[in-house]
Amino acid sequence: MEKANITLDEQEKKQLEEFQTRVHQVIIDLGKVELQLSDLETIKSQIKSAMAEIVEEQNSYFQTLEEKYGKGVVDPKTFEYIQD
Repeated sequence: MEKANITLDEQEKKQLEEFQTRVHQVIIDLGKVELQLSDLETIKSQIKSAMAEIVEEQNSYFQTLEEKYGKGVVDPKTFEYIQD
């Protein structure tokens, strides 16, 4: 028995087209999210670099204070240098 090709009716075609449209939109949305994630990773890296630079500058400053006043700590509330 030979199999015949069956043409889908308009409702069936419409349903399949809707699925295709929805899948296409999900792919577009996923691409947008991937781009945003990439941008956020770049921003995150820049922020981490900025933080590392601040920590390095702060450590250098505290070393300067230690050379000037001896070993100690700064009280962040009063800004007094407390020697050990």
